[in-house]
Amino acid sequence: MMHFKKNKNSAISDLITDKLTIVLEQDVKDKRKDILSFFDSVDTANFYAIMGRKNSMLPFLTVEDNILLGMSKKQQKEFLLELDDAILTFRLDPKCLKQISSSLSDYDQMIFQIIRALILKQNIIIFDTYNSKNDTSVFLLNLMPILKSYTKLNQATALIVTPNVDLAKSNYYDQCVLLDHLYHLN
Repeated sequence: MMHFKKNKNSAISDLITDKLTIVLEQDVKDKRKDILSFFDSVDTANFYAIMGRKNSMLPFLTVEDNILLGMSKKQQKEFLLELDDAILTFRLDPKCLKQISSSLSDYDQMIFQIIRALILKQNIIIFDTYNSKNDTSVFLLNLMPILKSYTKLNQATALIVTPNVDLAKSNYYDQCVLLDHLYHLN
């Protein structure tokens, strides 16, 4: 089994930078440690968010309070201005910001995590669908047009790591890579 190393990842980084990329995992059991190692090896100067795992919103806070956690007052003012635009882009009701986060579905919570990542201009967003339900692919398929637009406008990278071939049938990604092919580059 081959492991990703920071100094050997330049070919892989060049391959996925500034694109919406689908990475198909065909044999998940054998490659899971390596893909997690790859996530850890991503350039630490970049900010990145990993979505699709356990939601990280604090259940007793409002959605808005969860989104603003860890920000200074100045950052919060700027963020709230952009948040209004993002709410419109995702066609959400602004009233949901005042709801307790535990009252939202997992997908609604994920949308707010995505909005936070987009507004904070995080360079890399990784969607890891391992252990996800089948309807996660439908959810991501519906988000792909927004993600593709975001990657182009902000020179960002979005990776969707999935064993589901249906995502590769979409017209909204820049490239689809088999995980085995990434190994051959290293």
